[in-house]
Amino acid sequence: MHIEGGTVGPLTGIKGLSLRMYTPLDHPTIEIRSLQLTQDNPGNAYLDTIPYIDRFGQWTRAEYEGKIHSEAELRRAWATEDSLLEVSGSPYAASMYGGFSALDRQEATGFFRVAKLNGKWWFVDPEGYLFLSVGVNGLGPGGGGSYSRAPGLERLYEVQPATVNPAGNTPQAGPMGGNRRGGGGFGGFGGSFGQQNQQLRYGNDGNWREAWNEQTVKRMHAWGLNTGGNGAPYMGYMNVRVPSIAGLQDVYSDDFEQQVDNALRNNLTANRDNPLLIGYFSGNEPAWLFHEDRVC
Repeated sequence: MHIEGGTVGPLTGIKGLSLRMYTPLDHPTIEIRSLQLTQDNPGNAYLDTIPYIDRFGQWTRAEYEGKIHSEAELRRAWATEDSLLEVSGSPYAASMYGGFSALDRQEATGFFRVAKLNGKWWFVDPEGYLFLSVGVNGLGPGGGGSYSRAPGLERLYEVQPATVNPAGNTPQAGPMGGNRRGGGGFGGFGGSFGQQNQQLRYGNDGNWREAWNEQTVKRMHAWGLNTGGNGAPYMGYMNVRVPSIAGLQDVYSDDFEQQVDNALRNNLTANRDNPLLIGYFSGNEPAWLFHEDRVC
């Protein structure tokens, strides 16, 4: 396996090498069969003869709860989920937007807003119900379990998944596309076990994304999630270009207000009549660089 971080530099002056596992489980061991430093990329090679990833995108080397062993077993699991979702409701009395319908209703404006009640700030949903945003980040039909087409890794997989068009329709046979990390689903054509399994469940006629979307909304409702898109309330994003301190935007900057206006102008025009929009983030994943105490 070729391991490189950044550009290839001079090989002189190297005093040592180290390997680190960020989240080791069960006291794993690493077997190093050969190691060399080189200016040229020697390529990748999976040396074992047993596939590491099965046809469904699962790890082959262990048994674990929920692991699927056949298409028939997978379809039974899907049927079980369908029947459970048909009878399961929200874990709390919810409005159509996921607000708390059992609590005192406030003025309904047809859009999300904020209100201070008894000294506490709340979201208020378009129907006037108090709303606590509970969601997950990055809802999608399967970007994980992506396939790498790097030469030498062919034996890594029991079955190589079909190429998935990220626009959502036609799968294509043959070599996988993918980004520079060796995966698919984040631009270009990429092979994804997750998306392949969705097509196995709902068909590959181009309508599987709509079916997945409906199923996801049912899951969110049953699990008490009310934010995340797919027909549910969601948060927008605006890119405010102002100086930052350790990654946190300087809200006291002289041009902060103007930059917020600039960032929102196009967004507000496109979303002004959308009742599902809760609000906007002014930034994404600020890089506080381990200086959270300074930011606070």
